[in-house]
Amino acid sequence: MSTSNKIHPIYVALDANQYNRAIKLCLALPKENVLAQALLAHAYNKSMQRYKALVVLQSILGKDGFQELQLECQYSKEAWDQQQAAASAPPAPTPAAASKKGKKGKKKPAPAAAKPAPDTASELQKWSLADHLESPPAIEQTWEKIPPVDQAITDETTLGTLVITLQNLRLFLTSYQLYCWAAARVPADMFLRKAYLHGLGVVVSPQYVAISKDILANMQVLALQLGRINQQTTGSARLATSWVAQTALWQLKLIESDANSTSLVSDEDQKKEQQRLALLPRLAENLASKCVGDPMEGELASARREVYFLYLRTLEYQSKWQEMLDLLLSDIFKASDETAVLLAPKQQVLEKQAECMQKLNKFGDARLVFEELLTDYPDNFNYWRGHLECTMAEHGDDESGETAFKITQQFANSVIEKSQGDKYPKRGPHLVNVEIAIGRIKLMAEKQGEVSASFVEGATKAIMEYGGLFEPSVSCAFTDLESYLVTVLRHATDDQMVPILKWLQELRAIPESEDAAEIRRQQRSYIFSVKMTHKIVAERPALADEWLPDWKDLVRTWKKTHSMEAPIQKESLPGDDLILLAIQQVLRGNPDVSAFFIAAVLVEAGVKNSPSNATLKIAALDIYSRLNSASRAWAIYQELQIKHIQLDTCTFLILPILLSGGFYQEILKVSKGLLMLHTSVVREACEFMGRAMDNGILSKADEFMFFQRDKMTNSLSAMEATGYILDSAPFFAHDVKDASLGIAHGIVGGESDFERACDMVIEVRNPFGALSLLGRALVATAFDSISDNRDQSILDYETLYHRQLSSREDIISDSIRRGHSHSLLIRASLCVHYTKGPKKGKIVKPGEELSRCSRVLMAGIEAAKVFCDELTNPIHAHLMNAQLELCRTLLIANSGFGLAEGVDDSLEEREKQSLLHLGNAVQFVKRATDSTQFLEGKVDVAGVCRLLPGSIVPVFATFRMCSEILELFGWGRRKLKTKQVSAEFAKVAIELSVLVKAMLAAFSSDKVPDGMSLFEDLTGIIEEIVIKQTSARVAFGRQETQTRVRPHLENMSAFLDSFETAADN
Repeated sequence: MSTSNKIHPIYVALDANQYNRAIKLCLALPKENVLAQALLAHAYNKSMQRYKALVVLQSILGKDGFQELQLECQYSKEAWDQQQAAASAPPAPTPAAASKKGKKGKKKPAPAAAKPAPDTASELQKWSLADHLESPPAIEQTWEKIPPVDQAITDETTLGTLVITLQNLRLFLTSYQLYCWAAARVPADMFLRKAYLHGLGVVVSPQYVAISKDILANMQVLALQLGRINQQTTGSARLATSWVAQTALWQLKLIESDANSTSLVSDEDQKKEQQRLALLPRLAENLASKCVGDPMEGELASARREVYFLYLRTLEYQSKWQEMLDLLLSDIFKASDETAVLLAPKQQVLEKQAECMQKLNKFGDARLVFEELLTDYPDNFNYWRGHLECTMAEHGDDESGETAFKITQQFANSVIEKSQGDKYPKRGPHLVNVEIAIGRIKLMAEKQGEVSASFVEGATKAIMEYGGLFEPSVSCAFTDLESYLVTVLRHATDDQMVPILKWLQELRAIPESEDAAEIRRQQRSYIFSVKMTHKIVAERPALADEWLPDWKDLVRTWKKTHSMEAPIQKESLPGDDLILLAIQQVLRGNPDVSAFFIAAVLVEAGVKNSPSNATLKIAALDIYSRLNSASRAWAIYQELQIKHIQLDTCTFLILPILLSGGFYQEILKVSKGLLMLHTSVVREACEFMGRAMDNGILSKADEFMFFQRDKMTNSLSAMEATGYILDSAPFFAHDVKDASLGIAHGIVGGESDFERACDMVIEVRNPFGALSLLGRALVATAFDSISDNRDQSILDYETLYHRQLSSREDIISDSIRRGHSHSLLIRASLCVHYTKGPKKGKIVKPGEELSRCSRVLMAGIEAAKVFCDELTNPIHAHLMNAQLELCRTLLIANSGFGLAEGVDDSLEEREKQSLLHLGNAVQFVKRATDSTQFLEGKVDVAGVCRLLPGSIVPVFATFRMCSEILELFGWGRRKLKTKQVSAEFAKVAIELSVLVKAMLAAFSSDKVPDGMSLFEDLTGIIEEIVIKQTSARVAFGRQETQTRVRPHLENMSAFLDSFETAADN
């Protein structure tokens, strides 16, 4: 049977997802069949046998080169298990000496020596978990090393199979190197092209940040080679040259972003970077200029446009504005030429022209360009602002600005006159009048510090004129005027705001017409009036009593108008804003539980009437959170069906709510979904950029490159999710009501700690996993690059009441705190595993592994202490200090690390030093309890749920590990009356118990508001069934939180109380 006939059944099995059958068929073929081995690796990976796939790939590619693959093989969980098995295997028996005589006087033969068992781990370099945790193995500067070129695989089918497997294993660097290896042996178009395109995946992946500039430099060489071998093919040569220019620009951006990086440790490195910065811009410009020229036969207009805009980008990078302008004004971009219109849209060309003219201070010419744009796009207000900026700069000698204002206003009036016959008036030229009125205020405030009353009156008049013209016809009139109203409020007195408030009051006429279109106009006017009034009252609370409408009137108007609206499937209803505005008024000021309950009733009524309105559901999330009903918030969040990129921009709406409600398992679900998005988007980015570059759409590849690197790789939401996963892992259970900590995950001071710690240490290298946070926490890194991708614009409806959102700095700080806490737990669990108790009353010298683990734990303590001293939250700071003191106690007791200098290591000295640290821990727990004010009754369930996973569980887990060590050294709870260290440790337990019991008291005081007691406020407005349903949902949500969280606290309390009981006995 031929080789192809033997391979075909393997493909059939893989296509049918019969991976075990495919593995058997591959194993039946000789190892010399490289394609069969490549398919074997693929089948192993598909059948979730990752390590076996790695080993097969290593056998194909060898062990000399491909550093990333070697690291994955060496530092995998399976390799660690093999190393441990080899270390714990009994030594081979030595042959015993034969006795002089055997049976019947014959000499007894010596027993044959046993053959040594094959040791698969012996081939691998031995490594330590402690060292791995302290300094996770990373790609080194020798990453370029590959096997000899004459051994390179050049069979296209085999290469494709290997690369698919490597991509699935997220070994993007190895995929790139594999094609580079093939191209080095056979510099063919396909190999060079694929090597370049696979390099894009390396550049956008977070694990290769340190070498991304070097990768780009190599990719530039590949593109140059590609251009040389395609010199005879004009189109291919031009595309390859454009790749070189684009790659040079990418290098420039990366070098500039790393200009202040600590990675440049030597003057020589800095000098090299400066040389590249000087050379690359000219190189990019020179190469891009070679790409532009006459169109070729069959060349796509999009590809031709892209090379011209690439050339413009190279000029823009060097601030060569005149050269850019000359090119934009050349015949190639003239709109009169039909081919030129296809080459670049007129609007895009004119925008670039105006930008260049402004940079060159040619403001008069730029103004004319903006006027040309406004002739075609009069509603684009960015152009109006550009026009006004140009006139202001052109007539800068007029300090009052009136000359510039007059020119822009005259042009706006001319546009208005030309559009008189239009069915719908243009908003842009009318809004310019408001912009000019506000501009007068800003100019006078900047120059004189005070604003004249006439300017304020002029601005309010302009606002009212614009509002009167557009508020009945468009829903965005308030959005257009909001920023201008804020400026007026900064400079106007309360009396100066009365005219506009009276005007707004007159607009609030309840719709009475029979005509549906007229009702809609009246409804828009009503909503506009309330929104404007809310904005004014938010800045001037003293005006609320006189001018703010009754929230019940808003609900009545909503109820009347929504009954007239035809149902629209999967769309928000126009009158939904009224219920949102009513909720804002109910929650204005300092809302209590009753106010939030009324708001919950209103939002439930709104959702019932308009189930597709996402804004109502977003409002409901915060309302139910403030009512301690996370279960209802979770149900509503699921209805929003947030997917894909929305996971990164919108999970901030639910994660803090789930934490405050004790829904730790749901936190794991949402956070893991977010990290899975970041895992998949890297490969998607690579594929998208590859297609874009291959088709010559360079601008899209450029856009996606830095979206992935700057936004996704440095996502604040992803960083927060990693911390949430670490905190919530100990609560994972198949039954959410199971009160046992650490059933499946997490370090909790239990029997499975060491096994889990091994898995966690190995996972630290995964940039897409939660454990990657440990590396961020322990390495001094500037967090300026962290990108806040939260879409807070979805909360723009909030006018009088604004939900509490954590700042970017607080999220980063909390995430790093979680990283330090869990790093300490992992390090402490390793120490506990390797600890040996005293023998015959004497300490045992620490072994090699315990010494390493102790050293690493001490380093973790010192790093965490530096961070802890900068914490602004006193509760977290005190509890983290308590955890640190317990870690120091554990360290001193088990190995003597941390003893004062010049002190001999002995049991007595260890006990003495441990006593000091335990005393410190007692004080820190006391301070934490006092800071919470729990003992004073100032406690809420949400605060308890937030504190439990983030601070209480890490301290409790460390306490249990410390307890195990003290028991091992004879200082356990049975020695409370004879050993001072035991008695002091019991005091720590007692203080922790006080804190835990104070937290438990929160559930006893958590009363559900009586919905029917508020029925009178809602009589005739909201149906009684809605009130009852809301009350039941709140009650169920609070009970669900108690059911999930309270048992954990009770179990902790019972464990801690056992030390107090032992002390009493």
